[in-house]
Amino acid sequence: MLTFHSFFLTNIISSLTLPLMKKGNKKIEAKPIENKIQKPMPLWVWLAGILTLSILIYLPAFTNGFTNWDDQYYVTDNIYIRSLSFQNILSFFTSLQTQGNYHPLTMLSLAIDYQLFGLNATGYHTINILLHLINSCLVFLLTQKLFKSPFITITTALLFAIHPTHVESVAWVSERKDVLYVLFYLLGLWCYVNYLDKKKRSYFIYTILCFVLSLLSKAQAVTFPLALLIIDYLRNGKISVKNILTKTPLLALSVTAGVIAIFAQQNVNATELYVRYTWIDRIIFTGHAIALYILKLFLPVNLAALYPYPDKNNGWYNPLVYLSLLAPIGFGALLLFFKKNRIVISGLLFFILNIALILQILPVGDAIIADRYTYLSYLGLFWVLGYALNYVIQKGGLYKVGVIIVCCCYVVFFSCTSYQRTQVWQSSLSLWQDELSKFNNVPVAWNNLGMIKEADNDPKYAKECFTHAISLDPDYSISYSNRSLAYIQLGQYDSAILDDDKALKLRPDNKSARQNRGAVFSMVGKTDSSLIDCDWLVKHFPNQLSAHLNHGLAYNSAQKYDSAIMEFNWVLSNKPNNEVAYASRGTAYMMLNKLNNALNDYNKAIELKPDYWEAFTNRAHIEILLGNNEKAIEDATIAIRNASSNQASNYITRAQAYYNLNRYNESLQDYLLLQKNGVPVGASFLTTLEKKAKQSN
Repeated sequence: MLTFHSFFLTNIISSLTLPLMKKGNKKIEAKPIENKIQKPMPLWVWLAGILTLSILIYLPAFTNGFTNWDDQYYVTDNIYIRSLSFQNILSFFTSLQTQGNYHPLTMLSLAIDYQLFGLNATGYHTINILLHLINSCLVFLLTQKLFKSPFITITTALLFAIHPTHVESVAWVSERKDVLYVLFYLLGLWCYVNYLDKKKRSYFIYTILCFVLSLLSKAQAVTFPLALLIIDYLRNGKISVKNILTKTPLLALSVTAGVIAIFAQQNVNATELYVRYTWIDRIIFTGHAIALYILKLFLPVNLAALYPYPDKNNGWYNPLVYLSLLAPIGFGALLLFFKKNRIVISGLLFFILNIALILQILPVGDAIIADRYTYLSYLGLFWVLGYALNYVIQKGGLYKVGVIIVCCCYVVFFSCTSYQRTQVWQSSLSLWQDELSKFNNVPVAWNNLGMIKEADNDPKYAKECFTHAISLDPDYSISYSNRSLAYIQLGQYDSAILDDDKALKLRPDNKSARQNRGAVFSMVGKTDSSLIDCDWLVKHFPNQLSAHLNHGLAYNSAQKYDSAIMEFNWVLSNKPNNEVAYASRGTAYMMLNKLNNALNDYNKAIELKPDYWEAFTNRAHIEILLGNNEKAIEDATIAIRNASSNQASNYITRAQAYYNLNRYNESLQDYLLLQKNGVPVGASFLTTLEKKAKQSN
């Protein structure tokens, strides 16, 4: 990476002598270059260097995995992306697929990825990085067309490619929507500038098409028509009525998409924070958010996945929060001061346009700001920075040398920070450990850390994490349902039911709570109650694998084995490698005395999960029924070696298999061990078995 820093350092001086700069409305030409000065490198060489540096920065992402922050909804647990059938593709465009968002083109891109890579995270990360590189190229081309200045072009593209706050959009698989919508957004702006330059109607048609594609990738593209007006102002110094009228159809599309987005977010309670804060709080949050975004532009340190809302102490926020209200005031002052400078005004307006929708005037989500929201909005500020640096360098002398040194230091700083930030997204554990090292009061972080520990079979630690999340937010429904699962793993069923009841009281649509409670009811023999919860899940989430799987388990508990088999068949038709569905269907077949079918299912379950001890236990039982006693002994012995398996059942099965093979000594030892551990064994049977053992000797 240092090679490329040297590359920029040694060649930047030669490229600074060509820029065209606008001062107000006056164009200033660079002075003729003397023969002694080395000819500047072509712009494509700079672009190649920027792209190469960007690849080096994102190298860790190629080996990153998925995280438990939305990736399960978008990819790993999402059955919608597993087929490219016409009906499935149509569903992307006709329903809200994921987390209350309407972004069918994003879902389609993930579905294509699934066909290419399955659940190999490297493929998804590779596509995200590729899209980021394309976006960097588009920024380069668009900026050159707008300003005709090599320096502004190079500076803007470089900052866009390597800025640390952009890592979240690139290294997080679920943010495919970000890099995708920005691609079409930038391409649309480029087409529009070509339309202005060449007056070809086809370019305006391409502009509209790109806008539609951007909207279908992420609703945040609604700002596009106003961005076109900013370009009109940049070109002409004013916005005419004709400019506005030509954008009317696009503005209508924006309003429609905006309404859909608000409805979608309300549908999943993403705007529930709206009722928690007063209008005064929201105004304070807006100023604080602007201040933080500007601060992160120049000093991207302590970056985090979630930036929590400021807390009040005795009814007051930290004084710095109130002081940050100076940021929007200062921003307004800049607009007034540079009101005759189209480059500065356009850049500032582009930033505020693309950041305004997520400034928490209407609080949405758990964070006051987010790195991903800078991916497009910072472009306007990059233009201003490029222009300002170019202006200072044109002064010459010590200013020029000082700016070059500072710029090179920033390139090194941004590159190293982005490289380190990319590594944070390696896994769920690294992500949330980093978050809690920055902010220890984020319920989502504690909740997701608990989910990791739960998956690692550490329910005690997981319960502590969920309890901490609940202490930070007593109305956090998800943590109650997650803690109930930890209680289930700990065998504390009454506590699990209480948590699920609380979770459903807070959010009746909490499917995890329904799922967990249905499972607990099944475990404690309340099969009717279990079926009620499972029926609700299948009705409201007809395409959810876990809903059908739990429905099948409930049917097994209720001894409705034919219905259970139908549910497990549905699961396996959508996820052929689900070992639980195979094992559970095997149980249903066994109870219906379809032993060969049961044996095949248990064989498949063990093939998929070689340490599936319960499957070994049940397969051993089937082997006895089929007369395969040697195989039964082998399976039961394997299961016995695992302390968490049902040892009594395994010893009974093995003892019976030994008995069937006339291996009475071994059978007797297993029965005596069972008796020693409190399992009742008939005295007369043991006496008879002892006699047979002696006779066999």
